[in-house]
Amino acid sequence: MVDDNLILEHLKAIRADMSASAEDMKSVKMRLAEIERGIGMLLSNQAEGYSAQARQQSEIERLSERITRIEKRLEIAD
Repeated sequence: MVDDNLILEHLKAIRADMSASAEDMKSVKMRLAEIERGIGMLLSNQAEGYSAQARQQSEIERLSERITRIEKRLEIAD
């Protein structure tokens, strides 16, 4: 019985670490999208399409995060 509780505690800790890592990754993706947008703006004369592409990617990431949150709330996530 003690072993089961110990295993459950470890699994809970692992889940918390994974959740924290997922949050960190979201932050990194958002920051990367901002960097891409900034680079696109700097190079707008040479790469007008890149800025639009960076905005689209940023919007896709934002929508993906919203869908993930909805799936978690509805408990339909993998």
